[in-house]
Parts: sequence; C-alpha cells; structure tokens
Amino acid sequence: MAASNSSILLILMATIAIFGLMVASPCAADNSLTSPNSLPSGHSLNTGSYRLIMQADCNLVVYDSGKPVWATNTGGLARDCRLTMHNNGNLVIYDRSNSVIWQTNTNEKEDHYVLVLQQDRNVVIYGPAVWATGSGPAVGLTLVPHNVTAIVHARAMLNE
Repeated sequence: MAASNSSILLILMATIAIFGLMVASPCAADNSLTSPNSLPSGHSLNTGSYRLIMQADCNLVVYDSGKPVWATNTGGLARDCRLTMHNNGNLVIYDRSNSVIWQTNTNEKEDHYVLVLQQDRNVVIYGPAVWATGSGPAVGLTLVPHNVTAIVHARAMLNE
C-alpha cells in the first residue's frame, strides 16, 4: 500500500511541476523564456556571466562577461523589437509593426516549448519529448514512442 501512495504522490508532484511550467511567467527562471511569451526590447535572460539580450536595435546577442559571442546580426533593421517563443517551437524576432525580422524556422507541433540560456553558454529550444524508453522510476508517465524501429533495436540489444 505504501508503494501505491508513493506512486500517487510522485505523479501528483510531477503534475504540479508540469502545470507550474505551463502557467509560469515569461521568465519564471532568469535563464528561460516559455511559450507563448515574449522578451521585450532591453530585457535579457541571464545565467552566471552569460546574458542573452533583446537589444533596442533588434539584435539578439549572447554575451559572455560583457563580450558578444553570438548574434542574429539584425541590429539596425528596426527598433524596439521583441523576441517571441511560439507554441510551435519557432523563435521569432518581431518589430513594432509585427513584421518578422528573424526566426529559427523550427516549426513543430503545437505544444509547450522553452528557450533556455544554459550554463554552458549555449541557447537551446526544448520541447515535448518524442521518444522515451519507459525505464524511469515515474509510474504512469511513460510517453508513447513514435520511433518503433528504435524500440525494436533497443529491445534486441537488451536481450543480447
């Protein structure tokens, strides 16, 4: 019976955590932007000495200790742009008139996505899992895999 209660508690905690991610503010963590939110001009994501800023000149730039290390090279194309993380996984810079200045062209299925400035200085878009082994400790949270050949291959390897 204790195992059942533990499983229920684990599922409840995971559900609360997932729900919290979906309703969190655009920058609930200082280093992330959740869909469908925007990062206005002059605002940034930060972690350690790294900073991803949507500059007033519409250039999106990653800084390491104040030195630029990556940019969209869109500076001067407009003013007061915003960076939007869409529910389809596409990251877009819009100008004041909602014209697209730059985008990642990462259109996927509608779901929840998050842009993360990682502790290794890399900026990554994370989204829904598309495959899982189902070997994790969380009971009842296994995703249905889309890649059937990978499952067959993985099972064959386990049986060797």
